[in-house]
Amino acid sequence: MFKKTVLTKSLILFIPFLMILSCKQKEETVNQSVEDPHSFSKPAVAVVEHLDLDIKVNFENQQISGKVVWKINNKAKSNEIIFDDSKLNISKITLGTEEKETTFTYGEEKEFLGRPLKVTITPETKLITIYYTTNKEASALQWLNPHQTAGKKASLFIYAVRKHCCPQLDSLSG
Repeated sequence: MFKKTVLTKSLILFIPFLMILSCKQKEETVNQSVEDPHSFSKPAVAVVEHLDLDIKVNFENQQISGKVVWKINNKAKSNEIIFDDSKLNISKITLGTEEKETTFTYGEEKEFLGRPLKVTITPETKLITIYYTTNKEASALQWLNPHQTAGKKASLFIYAVRKHCCPQLDSLSG
């Protein structure tokens, strides 16, 4: 009986230790950055934490226009963040709540990935606003005419997968 009591008390003391140890390991795993071969983004440098999408859908012209405001974590205090893009017409990109215009460039386009959108930022940047319109070649959009739908109303399907490289709807990897 004495051995069972000592063993039970030892287990009771040992279980919280194991729980703390397992929590610590999980935290380390979460903080590790993983490169995604299907994206141009660099999560070890900067990541997206939130997006605010403000768009207008024009069914007649089959075009989406608007802006996306990205809240980012510039982990490496970098001067650049990379988004994924595919055939968007970007009119301007601004930084911060004061919306100071910044520069951007495109990298080489790759089949099935689109192209990297390289945005100049500052180490202190927390907000990036991208103003854009889509064009008819945007692979993430499928416009349906009224005669193609059961309800006889124009419809739009948006494919939010990396293959289509839509920065406004991409998976927030930045």
